[in-house]
This record gives sequence, structure tokens and C-alpha cells, in this order.
Amino acid sequence: MDAKTFYETTAIRNSSNSSDIIPQATSFVGKWGSKSRIQITYEMLSPYAPFGNFLDLGCGGLSNLITLENLFEKGFGVDIAAYPSWEPLAPRFKTCEHNLDTGALPFPDEMFDAVTILMVLEHVFDPFTVVEEIARVTKPKGYLVINVPNIAYIKHRLGLLVGRLPVTSSVNCWDMREWDGGHIHYFTLERLTWLLQKFGGYQILQVQSSGKLGSFKRSVPGLLCSDLQLLCQKTIKS
Repeated sequence: MDAKTFYETTAIRNSSNSSDIIPQATSFVGKWGSKSRIQITYEMLSPYAPFGNFLDLGCGGLSNLITLENLFEKGFGVDIAAYPSWEPLAPRFKTCEHNLDTGALPFPDEMFDAVTILMVLEHVFDPFTVVEEIARVTKPKGYLVINVPNIAYIKHRLGLLVGRLPVTSSVNCWDMREWDGGHIHYFTLERLTWLLQKFGGYQILQVQSSGKLGSFKRSVPGLLCSDLQLLCQKTIKS
């Protein structure tokens, strides 16, 4: 099953079955609660807000943009397939159906003050080009928040020692004939940092992980974080 068909028959169908098409903003927990990726994104970006143009790649039903809405003036969302919530939310956000594997992002150079791409890069065929494209549409000194699974997470390492294949998505993916949820690339903190610096010109400002015990996991993020969430800033070329 190709990626577009997968999302049309799973994520979009599930959202269509909901009685409430328009998603709600994600509720945040306190300092010691289990933090979601979008809460961490909010906490990472809020000290640098407000932003002008803001882009969410892999925007889905737009719940991320709704949650972050008070951080920017104009919000843009891109996904491989259109969601039912896009039309009723059109006055608030500009959306675009686009496959990251088929060509350049449909935006001019240096358009965005901040970009988010959460749990998307592991799904694309060419992460090098995607990072280059993100950097192209980001303003100098603009911000990027990226989140990917961490294949070097200690649980995955221990699983490999006893012959188990690490699952970096949902275990239910096998029933949908999706090998590890469609994840076709795997990242460690070292390789993700290298990719962002070499092909995007980004400086890494923070490394975090979703879930509980955030401060503890940040002590050795490459080993203790099940997912890697990085706040980056685009450097100015000399």
C-alpha cells in the first residue's frame, strides 16, 4: 500500500468517523505529567514567539496548528492527503495537499519564521532533500522543531540483543500490512544532528522527548529518549 492510500484509508477515515470534524487544542499537563510532542513543541517555541508565517508539515487534521495558534499570525499546513477538517478551518489556516517525496515544497524561499515536522521524516524516501527544502523555506535565524523515533533507545537495544525487531510505531501496524507503520528510515541523535547541520544549516538548541521523566531522559537523550524532539535555529550563511 502506498503512503497516500494508507493515510486516506486509516487516519482520514478515522477522523471522518468522529462526530466532531474540527479537532480541539491539545490539553497540557503540569511539569511532572506525561508531556505530548505538541506540548513540548509549544514550550520550545513560546519563548521566541510571536511568529509571522508558521508551517506544520504532516499537519493531519490541524490539531497541532490549533494548539499552537496563539504563537503565530498566519498558519500553514501541508500533508500527503486532505483531511475533512481542512474545509471548515479554511478561514483560519491555509492548507495544501503535497507529497514530500514528489518535489519541492510549494512555497517561496525564506517564507516561514518557524516550521514543525513531528513524526514525519521517518516516512519519507529522501530525508536529505526534505531537510534542504525545510531550510530553503525557513528565514535566516528561523526555528525548526522536529520529532523522530530514536532507534538507539535503550528498549530497542535490549530487544535486539534477544532477537526482537524494534517497533518504532504502533504494534497494530502489522495488522494493516504496514511494516513498522510505514517507517522507512531510522535515526539516532548523532545522525539526526548531522543531517540537520550538514543539509539544513541548523544549530541544535534543545533535545527533549515526549512522555514522563523529561529531565532525567535529557541527561542521556541518545539512550533514554524513545523519541527525539529537537529545537533548531537556521544559521545565517557567511
